[in-house]
Amino acid sequence: MTNHFVFVYGTLKQGKGNNWILAKAGYKEAHFVRPDQVYGRMFNLGSYPAVTEGTDAIHGEIWRVSNPMLERLDQFEGVPHLYSRLATRTFNGTKCWIYMMPGLYKNQKTPRKATYIPSGIWE
Repeated sequence: MTNHFVFVYGTLKQGKGNNWILAKAGYKEAHFVRPDQVYGRMFNLGSYPAVTEGTDAIHGEIWRVSNPMLERLDQFEGVPHLYSRLATRTFNGTKCWIYMMPGLYKNQKTPRKATYIPSGIWE
């Protein structure tokens, strides 16, 4: 079974509303590895955040997930219509997947409802 590292920064983090997707999956399907950070730019879209390319420190968590769980996360995150799953590297050097929002990338307009979060922390 292939495992993947996924960086989560919003509602999938421990203590947030959608963490149950990961936490209740069972150790073989998904388990918490550690807190970490990546580079990006975070926006508040109301009930959830989005990250784009950037140079801010984005605070989140690394989870190890199975292939079936990665597919479930793709569905949950609306890949490829809402988010895109892209490869990145954390501050600690872990290669992982991250869900970014294509409509918020550099050189594109930010949606009116998006508010920039300079701290890179989804509260």
